[in-house]
Amino acid sequence: MGFRGNPSNDLPQNLCPDRPSAPSCTAEQAGGHWCETASAAILWHVRKRTTKPFAPPATAPEGRSARGDSSARVPDKARLEAEDCLAWLRLALAAGLVAGLLLSPNLWVSTRAYPLTPLWDTIPSLPYPADYALFGLFVALVAGVGAARGRTVGWLAVAALALAAFFVLEDGSRLQPWFYQYSFMLAACCLYGLGRIGARDALNVCRLIVAATYFWSGLQKANARFFQSTYPWLVEPLTARLPDWVESTLLSGAYAVPAIEAAIGLGLLTRRFRKPAAIGALSMHAFIMLCIGPLGHDWNVVVWPWNFAMSAFVLILFWSPPDDPTPSTILSPGRSLSPGFALQATVLVLFAVMPLFNFFGLWHSYLSSSLYSGTSKQGYVLEGDGSDWRSTRIGDLSEKELNTPAYPEDRIFKNVFAERWCKEGGEDTLRRARSEYPEPVLRVDGRPAIFSGERLAEFYNCDDVL
Repeated sequence: MGFRGNPSNDLPQNLCPDRPSAPSCTAEQAGGHWCETASAAILWHVRKRTTKPFAPPATAPEGRSARGDSSARVPDKARLEAEDCLAWLRLALAAGLVAGLLLSPNLWVSTRAYPLTPLWDTIPSLPYPADYALFGLFVALVAGVGAARGRTVGWLAVAALALAAFFVLEDGSRLQPWFYQYSFMLAACCLYGLGRIGARDALNVCRLIVAATYFWSGLQKANARFFQSTYPWLVEPLTARLPDWVESTLLSGAYAVPAIEAAIGLGLLTRRFRKPAAIGALSMHAFIMLCIGPLGHDWNVVVWPWNFAMSAFVLILFWSPPDDPTPSTILSPGRSLSPGFALQATVLVLFAVMPLFNFFGLWHSYLSSSLYSGTSKQGYVLEGDGSDWRSTRIGDLSEKELNTPAYPEDRIFKNVFAERWCKEGGEDTLRRARSEYPEPVLRVDGRPAIFSGERLAEFYNCDDVL
């Protein structure tokens, strides 16, 4: 093989060993090094003609690495940070849910005094000890979701969600607000673990759930009953220890609570107000724990872990998030028909839209973030004791036997009343028969009016509920 042109003029610089500083040299100047020079020139021309020009590798798609490409390392880093964020979220979620389950064990078994209210009458109740074994398995599966890695997370979450669905079908009282929220966040972790959605999509589903919970919880408190009754009772442990002028200021703050909490929910969605909203959420949970915790009313212990879990969710999801999502990213489910689209669309409807219908009595309070708002229905059983009527609040009965508030809907109240007070062989039925007292009556106080706080009551006797 030869080469065209004057070899001495086409040679690369420093080819002549006798003249290292010259850009080129002739064959005669190369002297005894002509053979070496010619060989090097030939080799250089061959390489020049056969070597392809350097082109940087194309940027790898997100989730794959492109070795040596700095542009690909950026999305890879963001993806890994999102996965780490989701791992911490799973840990907080599992810890909060396990704590709530262990604080309310009687709620999850079927051999108990407080009646089960199945969503369908055909749903069987598990006998002892199968109910305890299933509860233990559920706790173990949830704990595994927080501790496992890879696709194991997805399969553990699938099993946990299947058991959660069975538990709710077996007894509607189990659809507590914290369990409702945890279940959908668990579904996001499930789809991520199975590889059906990315870490950032799972995080955005959880962000929407948390932000919507704050928003609607705030709006639910905009009513006279909260201002006049619920809030003064809530802050009672604080006002009892404060000077009168501080007490008056604290009580007047009731009117700002709905706007502040709703603003927290909206602020968490935005980039500009995300950190102030997160600080507001953390302060609110600290305030709630002062009121209902061991230094306050020492009441409703089952929601204590939920308050700590919500604080953790705020820090993990909204405090310097690695993906820094926009409101449209969090709210929009996208357009592709996929499991991720279906989950985000479902969450958008259930957590951001359906709570509006609770104001018209068309959606349940506990599914509408009606928490400490004073708007939930109340059930009372009125019993005659010979000279007067004695009242038993079904909520107190639930808190005593299940360590959770009663699910505040007519169907639950009627079933508890029928099973405990009306059916033959029941403890209260036998006691009343021996005493020849009149039949008991169930009174259900409905949602209070926004401006007056008055409730409309409905009454039922045993014939109405059997």
